[in-house]
Amino acid sequence: MLELSSMEPGAKVLWNRKSKKQSEFEDGLHTVMCTPVLRDGFIYGVCGFGELRCLDAATGERKWETYAATGGEQGLFANAFLVEQGDRCFVWNDHGELILGKLAPTGFTELSRAKLLETTENTRGRDVLWCHPAFAGRRAYMHNGRELICVDLAARS
Repeated sequence: MLELSSMEPGAKVLWNRKSKKQSEFEDGLHTVMCTPVLRDGFIYGVCGFGELRCLDAATGERKWETYAATGGEQGLFANAFLVEQGDRCFVWNDHGELILGKLAPTGFTELSRAKLLETTENTRGRDVLWCHPAFAGRRAYMHNGRELICVDLAARS
């Protein structure tokens, strides 16, 4: 983790977490495809085996991890894309599920989940869907290589 200088071009290393073996990403945040979310002094992201993790941004200390957003179990390159929406977060996982949840230093809370697309690719013995969703005008757009869908996300009364 780098801290950028506010006065001049430059940065300093705040912390660096390295795992001893690739098969054991026990420390830090080793994202493969997921862009981490930085909010209120904490970093949230998905590691290379599907662990949704929260780290303290100042120290790199892990606060929690869960596989709930990526299928419930460890999987090589298991992934989910995180997209913030106010105090909530859309999670689009590689099973074709859109999850609405809350990310907090105390844990991940799932609010709802819907299976929207089937997986169309296979890698390392797993069926996957690795296309990042797009959001615009209270809609989500996703595709799986065979079809493109649009999902209305507007609240209904």
